[in-house]
Amino acid sequence: MSNPDPSAAISVRREHIERRNRRWFANYIPAHEVYCAAARRAARRDDAILHLGGGHDSLGVEASLGGLARRLVCVDPDLNGLRRNRGRLKVGGDGEQLPFRSGLFDLILAENVFEHLPCPRAVLAECRRCLRPGGRLIFLCPNRYGYIYMISAALPYRLHTRFRQWALRVEEADTFPTYYRLNTVRRISATARQVGLRLEAVESYVGWPTYWEFSDLLHRVFVVAHRILELMPPALHLTLIGVLRRES
Repeated sequence: MSNPDPSAAISVRREHIERRNRRWFANYIPAHEVYCAAARRAARRDDAILHLGGGHDSLGVEASLGGLARRLVCVDPDLNGLRRNRGRLKVGGDGEQLPFRSGLFDLILAENVFEHLPCPRAVLAECRRCLRPGGRLIFLCPNRYGYIYMISAALPYRLHTRFRQWALRVEEADTFPTYYRLNTVRRISATARQVGLRLEAVESYVGWPTYWEFSDLLHRVFVVAHRILELMPPALHLTLIGVLRRES
């Protein structure tokens, strides 16, 4: 008698999870896909684009842009992440002191960066400096008032790292300290104004309960919870996607 194939069982379970997500969130587009689509719409063939804090490019921004830009540069202080990045132009550097001349970039992309900034005003000021007049910064970040932040803030950093390793299969090296000092619409708008950027647009998203897919029971519970959360005020949603523009 042959032993059951564990990979087959995982595949079946994955199908159940995806079917449940599609049934309960029939018209939902994942936030990272919305973000990449916004980047594609904003990018032009003669643009120079900075991928701020892109690391190993976990969302596949480079591939998503598909060679649209004249130049795409990824900057990140995490050299281990940059080594895994398949992009051609990669620079080790800190967002508070970007190693580029002023007005070099037409577009800056920053996904899952804002929550990791201890001094967000300094980083936005550097972004403003490196953008040409009229240039944009497109961001994706978690919302500070979402329940994911509340849980994360209650957990010691070491426990948070262990949970991400166990539940989400995220390597310890890819989990970084979080500060959540630039993760509300009001804070983003106010800090941007201080440095000469304007919040041009912002949308909030709830999305699939991916944090809980390690447990079928918890996934069922949080599918319902996320549907309820979508009816709540946007300030309680989980993800923000927005555009900052440098004034002339």
